[in-house]
Amino acid sequence: SSTAQGLTTAAAAAAPGMVVSSSRVWGNVSLAKQKQAQADAQAGLSGPSGPFLRTFRNRFAPVAVRWASLLLQECDVRKHGVDLFGRDSLLLGRLLTVLGVFVEAAAATPAALPLSAGLLELVKAPQVSGHKEVFVRRSALVAASQVVRHLPPARLAGAMVGRQQDAQDAVLVDRLQWLMGWAQAVAAGDVDEHCRILAAGCVAWHVELAEGAMAALEHLPEPEGPSLSAAV
Repeated sequence: SSTAQGLTTAAAAAAPGMVVSSSRVWGNVSLAKQKQAQADAQAGLSGPSGPFLRTFRNRFAPVAVRWASLLLQECDVRKHGVDLFGRDSLLLGRLLTVLGVFVEAAAATPAALPLSAGLLELVKAPQVSGHKEVFVRRSALVAASQVVRHLPPARLAGAMVGRQQDAQDAVLVDRLQWLMGWAQAVAAGDVDEHCRILAAGCVAWHVELAEGAMAALEHLPEPEGPSLSAAV
């Protein structure tokens, strides 16, 4: 699909020279970290002004786009008995949820924009945004809200003025403009109450993102593209 192709291109740009690695089991590592954290808490490790703060490098961001592109590869094609846009609506909803988590996990990294653009491209598909199953529409709204909650406002402002000269910037801005209209329509007229509530929340997050982008725009060079207010 076009969404998967776009994410594949973004993966190559975000992580040049990377190759798809084999699967690894992270359960033991995660469990060891949890036990260490619990041991530190019980030991009451602290510094002069309070508990020690640990910082960790985001190891997910370099592979986020590649993983998303693999999940979306030919997702609109019925194969191996899986029909995401047909009878397998539960899997479609789960896919949307996972992609929303990807966006959250990669927030404030270069992977955030291609992930957001790819996710909104999927949500925009009529088979998703207009799905008859409530679960899918709810999942789409939650995933879209993850985008507007975690997309860096400064990066969106840069996309609006064409600072990066990236085609994906234009796609993202267009999808955000569509998202606002769709969320407002759902909030006003969806038959499901939870969908209306989720849509209203998405609209509120969208407005907050727009305000942050407008504030960040003051610190960017003079815009050369369309105005920010036209898209948000």
